[in-house]
Amino acid sequence: MKMERLVLVVLLLVLGCGLAHSRILTKCELINLIRNQAQQEQKIGNITIAKMVCHAEKLTGFDTSTLEEMTVGQKTWKLYGIFQFSNHMTCKEPGNHRRTTCDNLCSDFLDDDVEDDIACAIKIIKSILLTGKTPDDLLELIKEDKYFPQDCKDVTPDYLICEI
Repeated sequence: MKMERLVLVVLLLVLGCGLAHSRILTKCELINLIRNQAQQEQKIGNITIAKMVCHAEKLTGFDTSTLEEMTVGQKTWKLYGIFQFSNHMTCKEPGNHRRTTCDNLCSDFLDDDVEDDIACAIKIIKSILLTGKTPDDLLELIKEDKYFPQDCKDVTPDYLICEI
């Protein structure tokens, strides 16, 4: 009986610690967080925000700890966090010292602090808008319907309406 209780307590502690570092946002929470950060970093439009929110909802269900693997051609991608950032373009894995778009460790995108995730997403979007160029690695992912859900392609600002 004591052993069973000890096992149960340890299991609850382990699960509790794992859950403490991630969370599932609501759609309204994510909209408000993106809007707040977008105002600080030069505004991005409502259509872009709507697409960001749709992308997060369809790919991760707003779960900040989502980690996926996808194989495209010969390359295996690891996709991190609420926006599914790529280890090939956006973030670094331990031991990798090459420059990436946002220069964060990939594990930074798996915690409950989504401010760095939003900042990185805005940085990518602004870079594409300013240069008119989409990075090659991102172009590979765009071809994958799983990564860019068709439901989000024609999303409008109405998508940003929150039901309370």
